[in-house]
Amino acid sequence: MRRLPAAALPSALLVLVACAYPVRGTTLAAVQGHPDAMQRPDDVYRVVFRNATVPPRTRDGVEWDDDGSPPDVVARLYRGEELLLEVPAVDESLEATFPEAPSANLRLPRNAPLRLELWDDDGITERPIGIWRGQGLPRTALPGADARVTLEGRAQLVFRIIEPEMHRGTGIPEFEVRKDALVVREVIAFSPAGRAGVRPGDRIVAIGDETVAAVGGNRAASLLSRAGSRRGTVLRLEREEVPLEVELDGDYVWLAQ
Repeated sequence: MRRLPAAALPSALLVLVACAYPVRGTTLAAVQGHPDAMQRPDDVYRVVFRNATVPPRTRDGVEWDDDGSPPDVVARLYRGEELLLEVPAVDESLEATFPEAPSANLRLPRNAPLRLELWDDDGITERPIGIWRGQGLPRTALPGADARVTLEGRAQLVFRIIEPEMHRGTGIPEFEVRKDALVVREVIAFSPAGRAGVRPGDRIVAIGDETVAAVGGNRAASLLSRAGSRRGTVLRLEREEVPLEVELDGDYVWLAQ
């Protein structure tokens, strides 16, 4: 392979940048309230930590801090080894009440290893107060109701799961705009596009009766954004040069980590 002279590299880079395709994404609109949804995912929730009750001494029978003060209580939620939610420390409390701050949408499958943890964290050192481990959420965790769990070390944690946030949209956060197609780079699983089976790498050549080649990239991008809220919109695709059609269900988008 012939190497470019060093002096030619900046020009070559400029050519590469100029040839890059514009990247766009379909828009999302927040939905107020929680109307009925056809395709509500059964393992996506938001979580709110409510309060915690901490024993007056550690499991070793010593005071939490050298000066006899109670612990600075932090609550955390893990899925496997991934930290999903952490609330700021409540200073020096055996009866900690956490701020009402719902998490983002979280995927909490029934078979996922979950951990609920309380820690004493004074900003310099931290020690565990108690840990709960389980596959999926506790059976007492029902939407809209407080659930209380007893952790190792006899501490108790109260939390609540609430309905996830919903959006209107198609569910394709990134696609390349080309002359004759919109090339998908990313798809949200819980979205009209995701449920229809659209995959990264698919070439969208038509939205409904409008072809990308005929209307142009900008118009096609706008049509694709609006398509997700219209039940029955058909996308014509090319996947590895094989043509196919998928139909959008017009239901909601749930972003979830």
